[in-house]
Amino acid sequence: MKRLLLIICIAFAGSLSAQQLIFELGRVSSRFDYESSQGEALENNYPESNLSAAVGYRLQLGSRIYAVGSATYSRYETYGSYAIYDLAYNYRADYLGLNLGAEGEFFKKAGFTFIARLAAEPQFMINGSRTINNDIEDLKGAEEFDSPFLFAKGGLGANYCADRNFAITLRYDYGIGFPLNQSDEVLRYRTGTISLGILLNLKRCNYCLISKSIK
Repeated sequence: MKRLLLIICIAFAGSLSAQQLIFELGRVSSRFDYESSQGEALENNYPESNLSAAVGYRLQLGSRIYAVGSATYSRYETYGSYAIYDLAYNYRADYLGLNLGAEGEFFKKAGFTFIARLAAEPQFMINGSRTINNDIEDLKGAEEFDSPFLFAKGGLGANYCADRNFAITLRYDYGIGFPLNQSDEVLRYRTGTISLGILLNLKRCNYCLISKSIK
């Protein structure tokens, strides 16, 4: 019985020692793949780079596997023109999301850990506008933008243990967002995000104390 209690205590302490807080800031570049109910695409559009941010939690599940959850903010923007109509346009939309994913470590050396991540992220628009020449329209209520989106994301990155209490992170993620509600007009997002952040160790987290390389 004592041995069982000892095993349970060790396992519980191990789970407490592998928790981290996530803080990230980045730049997201977004492409709008839009098609009207008549099958017309949004042409001559170019991505604009904007702010992205995430705050979340990281929990170790195995020797190389981590569960990750974070609240996210992203601003997507595109601009373009139709010279034949003397028309210039700009679309801008702000989204909040909930990123749920898993990370796997595939190499660790001299304080650096290289990781791969897969995640799903529902997002909801909180603000948006469309500018055509000098006319500005609110995108709230526009079905193709106001619909919740589900993003599938994948990325590669590296963590560097700067101190026993925190690690510096750098990661690139690529994502494709699909609307959850069907409509005659279809909008999909294609995004690329590069982010810099920190992993802050909680309690007795030993993440930055492990020096063995994973090969």
